[in-house]
Amino acid sequence: MSLIKVRPGRLKAAGLMCCSVFVFLFAAGCGGGSDDGVQTVPVAGTVTLDGQPLAQAIVQFQPQSGEGRSSAGRTDESGHFELLFDSDREGALPGQHRVMITAVRELPGKQDEEGNPLTEQILPTKYNAQSTLTAEVSESTGQYDFALESK
Repeated sequence: MSLIKVRPGRLKAAGLMCCSVFVFLFAAGCGGGSDDGVQTVPVAGTVTLDGQPLAQAIVQFQPQSGEGRSSAGRTDESGHFELLFDSDREGALPGQHRVMITAVRELPGKQDEEGNPLTEQILPTKYNAQSTLTAEVSESTGQYDFALESK
């Protein structure tokens, strides 16, 4: 179990921080905007955990070729996500991707030495830091569903 410090202001602050990191990664990617000639493919899907929709999870597709930037999105209350490639484009680069999914929850009554609430990653590392998930992004496949198990 990984513990993460979250400043006072609740779990939303942690979510905003994660989104900010992804926006930075998009901006620092391989450059250019929507006129850079890079073609993306729409990518959407659902994430469930033990058969139930997983809300507020971050889904990231990283090209396995090592070339090009990652795409990311956040699940809604029904576990649905749509990936963004950058601020102007939806989707992901065509090709094989490593998929990483992260989700955290606040630990009730647990605080660090400064009184800030602690959170924990609720998914096994096989779905994020040591992800075994992959997806082939192509024009013919736009729906990617991930049925995760907590154990």
